[in-house]
Amino acid sequence: MRIEKYSSQYQDDVYNLFYSTVHETCYREYSAEALSAWAPAFADVEAWCADFLKTYSLIALSDDGALLGFGNIDIGKHYIDRLYVSSSHQGEGIGRAILQCLEAAVSGTVTVFASDTAKPFFLNMGYEIVRDNYVKRKGIIIHNNLMSKVL
Repeated sequence: MRIEKYSSQYQDDVYNLFYSTVHETCYREYSAEALSAWAPAFADVEAWCADFLKTYSLIALSDDGALLGFGNIDIGKHYIDRLYVSSSHQGEGIGRAILQCLEAAVSGTVTVFASDTAKPFFLNMGYEIVRDNYVKRKGIIIHNNLMSKVL
C-alpha cells in the first residue's frame, strides 16, 4: 500500500468508494433513507470532490493502483472532513495509516464529525466524544458525533 496526495484524476473512484462504503458498512446504524441522503447514487462528483483540492487530501492505493481509501483535513481549522476505507479492506490498517498522515500535518486539537459506524474507530485512535450532532440532508436528520483529539 502507498499513500499519496489526492489528484482530480481519482474523483470518480473516490466518489464510488464513498458511495459503496456508506451503503455497505453503515446500514446497521442508519436507515436506507439516511444512507441515500448521505451518499446519493447520483451526485455532482466534481463538486463533491472540490474540497479535496482545497484541503490536505490523501488517497491510499494498493500495489496495483486500486483505490483503498481516502481522507482529508482542513489544516487551518484542524478539521478532518472525510475519511473512508473500502468496505472490502476495512480492518487492514488503511484508515489508521491515512489518519496518522492527516494528523501529522497539524498540531493542537483536531476535530471530526464521525458517523455512529466510525465512532469506535476514532475512539480507538484516541479521540473523545465532545457531543452528539445532527445534520439534515435532503430532509433527513442524520446523527453523528463531534469528536476531538489533542495531538
